[in-house]
Amino acid sequence: MTLLYIPIPLPSESAASLLLRASYKNGYTSLSSFLNAYGFPVHTKSLNSMLSDQEKFKKIVIKLDICKSSINIIPSIYGPTKRSQRMWKSQPISYHFFCADGSKLCTECINENGILRTEWLLKHLTCCIVHQTKLITECNYCHHTINANRKKIDECYKCQKTFSLDTSKKLLKYEIEANRWFLDQLSSDNLDLIKSIKIFLSAIQATYITFKNFVIDEPPILLTYLFFSNLSSTEEIFLKIINNNKSHGHPKLLLVHFLSSLHPKIHQFVNKIFKKYTFNGSDFETLKDDFVLTKRTTAILINANRAKLDADNFSFLKDEYGFSAKKVNTYLLDVLHPDQIDERVEEEYLTLKEASEVLGIYYELTSKLFSTNRILTKKVIHKDNKSYTVITKNDLLKFNQEYITVHRLAKDLDVLTQYLTAKLSSIGIEAIHGPLIDDVKIDVFKRTDIQHLTHEKIVEIKNYDTKFGYKAYISNLDTNELSKVSLTLKIHINDVKKLIKYKVLKSYKRSSLQSLYIDEESINYVNDILNSGKFINFKNISSFIDCPPNWLRKYWIDTKYLKIIDLKIYKYVSYSELNNINNLRKNYFTGAEASKYLGMPHQHITNLNSQGLIKAHYFGQEKKIRLFLKSDVYAIKPKHGF
Repeated sequence: MTLLYIPIPLPSESAASLLLRASYKNGYTSLSSFLNAYGFPVHTKSLNSMLSDQEKFKKIVIKLDICKSSINIIPSIYGPTKRSQRMWKSQPISYHFFCADGSKLCTECINENGILRTEWLLKHLTCCIVHQTKLITECNYCHHTINANRKKIDECYKCQKTFSLDTSKKLLKYEIEANRWFLDQLSSDNLDLIKSIKIFLSAIQATYITFKNFVIDEPPILLTYLFFSNLSSTEEIFLKIINNNKSHGHPKLLLVHFLSSLHPKIHQFVNKIFKKYTFNGSDFETLKDDFVLTKRTTAILINANRAKLDADNFSFLKDEYGFSAKKVNTYLLDVLHPDQIDERVEEEYLTLKEASEVLGIYYELTSKLFSTNRILTKKVIHKDNKSYTVITKNDLLKFNQEYITVHRLAKDLDVLTQYLTAKLSSIGIEAIHGPLIDDVKIDVFKRTDIQHLTHEKIVEIKNYDTKFGYKAYISNLDTNELSKVSLTLKIHINDVKKLIKYKVLKSYKRSSLQSLYIDEESINYVNDILNSGKFINFKNISSFIDCPPNWLRKYWIDTKYLKIIDLKIYKYVSYSELNNINNLRKNYFTGAEASKYLGMPHQHITNLNSQGLIKAHYFGQEKKIRLFLKSDVYAIKPKHGF
């Protein structure tokens, strides 16, 4: 079937424009009906692909007998995959710079020459330089998002009204200059600057994805232009961004994607802001949605080197998946708005050094004693720009009245600490805290249990286990027992010892010599997890489920769809639970995935849901997850021009 009207490509005309002219002139009501009639089954998703892929477009051009030179309308792919760079004005640029053909336009340009321009393929372009007007992306009348699947170049597919200039949207200061600069740079041979522009734009996009309802008044192209041309204006905008988004957390976290940028200029600029300005911590809120931070990013945020992070100095910032953004945010807010010690408040607390003097033990022992919060809760306070770990004075004095460490007891009785716990155990006096009891690293006794003891009574004790303690506890285990369990579980004997230490494997005394046997039921439990093939090591989960760590936790772990089994030596999850999740993901998108597919900021999917344009489905018991049917997302893209 031969076209009655065969269009000739005009200068700077896009592929969608060429085909829309052909479709309308040949009497079709939409571009999809036109292509379907000529043997190209199409929906909006595949239509966008046809208008951006040279090879697919080439087939259409040949079939319709359109001038073959029109094939070159579409920027060619500069690489092996669809995500490779595109050739723009003889320069390869990131595919991230492009949007769907026919999704934006200048009404004045169309009135003059009747075509869609190829430069409107650039995602970040916001205005027409020639007419100095805003490009429109939705119908002025029905607010239907523009896409290529319509009847005429200048007509809305939904309400059939002619697009007109949107006078309500005013150009911002420098916006024309920003658009002109953007086009100039992409056409230049300054590849380093083009790369830098991409990095900056990516930081903006990542910020929108990370934080829901994040507000940046300036379009990305304007903010990028100002960053590379007018840093003082950019500084003002960044301060405004911080003030407009206080509900999202600490200023550093708000700008985390800029602060952690590998581009030195971007990193230095944002870092300078935090050195130059002070912020009131009470103005900023705690983080609502958690996500995982890399070690590098965490180190940058808290101004610490990675060695300290590796040394576990900041283990309190971690959860089981890595460094928690929520915990880091809380820490930063504490530093930003610290509990400054005045003289009155200072009297309420004791530092660990002061606590060691009260307890009569060395500082190192005090640090061990309070390495957990099991006995007393520690607090970090600030004075003279320094941080101090402190304990409430009243709590410590009360503890010291009721309890005593084995080291202080040995000092008071003038005996050796080494065997004191063993000697006391032999006469029926047991520690209430200690390495064999809980996570407290030194033995603690009740004063009421030991008040009758004297130096002489301790010296008189001769029959006691000289190998008492955890090391003896393990070393006196029947070697055959350890070896047998090691072979059964197919793990190293040292891992068996760890499982015993953390009470994953239950062990029992056989005799006064502390020889133990390991409970068969606990062996079977561990063996099922390690060797049944029903479970997978958590660190290998990425090979089974394609999901970023922060999404994995938010959507599947926090909601109890996926339960973590912590054996202390490794963490495991059930294959069956993973299969259930994968089966669910075959039919549903998360909000983030749906937004990514639609090519829009994350918060917009919420807006679409609230407007009734797409239905959310909720799963889970206590904490529910919100998912969207993939079929609904596929359908909404052509309907609303995403």
